[in-house]
Amino acid sequence: LDNASVTLRAKTVDGTRLYGSIQAADIAAALETGQKITVDKAQIALDEPIKETGTFDIAVKLHPELTCTIKVWVVEG
Repeated sequence: LDNASVTLRAKTVDGTRLYGSIQAADIAAALETGQKITVDKAQIALDEPIKETGTFDIAVKLHPELTCTIKVWVVEG
């Protein structure tokens, strides 16, 4: 899972600000669909919803002592 990446497409207001936001549940669903990796949304350490396009390094807590980082690409679409 470490170094995994996922791309999420979202509608934007002006090309960068999202119409809505990306939640931990969206990232978990994209990991399962795109990478065949199942994680619970509670394991995704997302301090606040993603509200703009870009690349984000997101921590996934697999175990209290084991955390990995995934790259999340949010693109206009």
